[in-house]
Amino acid sequence: MTLPMMVTGLWSVILLFDLLRCPDRTRGRLVVFMITATVLYAGHGIFFARYAPLVVPADVVYTFCNLAVYPLYLLYIMQLTDDPAGRRREWILLLPAAVLTLAVAAVYVVMDEETTTAFVGNYLYRESSQAVVGLGMVQLVLHRMVHVLFALEVLLVLVLGVRKVARYDRKVASYYADTDDKSLRPLHHLLVAVAITCLLSFVANALGRHMFAHSLWLLAIPSALFSVLLFAIGYVGQRLRVRVEDTEVDAEVLLIPDVDDGMHTMTDNLPPDLLERLEAIMTDEQLYTQPNLRITDVAMRMGTNRQYVYLLLRNVMHLSFADYVNNRRVAHAVRLIKQSPDMLLTDVAVQSGFASTTSFYRNFKRVMGTTPTEYKAGV
Repeated sequence: MTLPMMVTGLWSVILLFDLLRCPDRTRGRLVVFMITATVLYAGHGIFFARYAPLVVPADVVYTFCNLAVYPLYLLYIMQLTDDPAGRRREWILLLPAAVLTLAVAAVYVVMDEETTTAFVGNYLYRESSQAVVGLGMVQLVLHRMVHVLFALEVLLVLVLGVRKVARYDRKVASYYADTDDKSLRPLHHLLVAVAITCLLSFVANALGRHMFAHSLWLLAIPSALFSVLLFAIGYVGQRLRVRVEDTEVDAEVLLIPDVDDGMHTMTDNLPPDLLERLEAIMTDEQLYTQPNLRITDVAMRMGTNRQYVYLLLRNVMHLSFADYVNNRRVAHAVRLIKQSPDMLLTDVAVQSGFASTTSFYRNFKRVMGTTPTEYKAGV
């Protein structure tokens, strides 16, 4: 497990230097995750090297890191996506790791040398309960509890991580028309890597470290796979933090109620002419051609509040703000292509209000089912 330790150690150093240059809590959580992973694989290294004097203390440290590493990654995602008011008690996620680690350490302290030797030689290296008696059996039960808890944590990170990223992106799409540099779309790809890592971790955890303790070739397989996936986590995480910092997403985006928060049923008090006013400013003034348009800009122009516009789009039109505006922009682009077939598509994108050609092509394909180039060729 030397290679994964080198990978996580490298990213720990890179991210730590970034953190010292530009202090940031989110990057700080990613650093803690990488350092914890580095210590975890250092513990693996001691175990597989069979360095007897350090096997027991390394097993205690390994227990904590093994149970803390995925919750730490979830804490990183929560820092990126959650309203600050919801972060007060999130560190409780590390409580199970702390409790079980203290229990494992306490039992090791009171075990005599013979019992410890029997437990290490039989259970840790062979997954056998033979000759494991007394406090050794207590230690065995604790270690099996660690395996079960680890599996539950893997599922928790996958489910909550995906939900939180999707929820954040919905909020961004409900506030901004141009979301390319503001959403956490890259984190979706990162979560794929994390999902694969979780699956491998789950399998390796179910098999037990003893399965790899007697074969360097067998050990090389998970070592190489974990190294690639952990490098991807570090690379995408570092790039993502740079992007999020550069976008300057308004803090109030995190405070926007989500469709699952109960607000989606509050439509009775909407002004009866709200839809007509929205359609009027979009049709007559072509407000959608304004780059970097926000829902607050539209609400101000309509003489109403953001909440009403949000509810109108979400519950009456069943669209996010981003989709509504970009649908308008695509329709405008189609008119321009038909009216001026010789116009460059980059100019079409700009005049339609798109912030980038990437956004133009993606939204055009979403609405029209074909690319702007293919559509233009058929005109």
